[in-house]
Amino acid sequence: MEDHEPGSRAIRWVCDCPHPPVLLAVYDESGRIEIKVRDRYYIAHDRLQAICPRCGARHVLDIRHPQQRPGETGAAF
Repeated sequence: MEDHEPGSRAIRWVCDCPHPPVLLAVYDESGRIEIKVRDRYYIAHDRLQAICPRCGARHVLDIRHPQQRPGETGAAF
């Protein structure tokens, strides 16, 4: 995967339903989300929806800053 922004740490986004957990994506605090599908890498920003390939559970990752979320307050993390 490509390098994340300097000073930001990569965080694993997983589905905990099966054992071992399934990696859905990797993201950082800057809003950059990286997804690996077979031999390809995709980049998304701020919000992503994924379905676990093992259990079929739908997951939503929303890491936009609070001021970007209409009608919501509180910390992004």
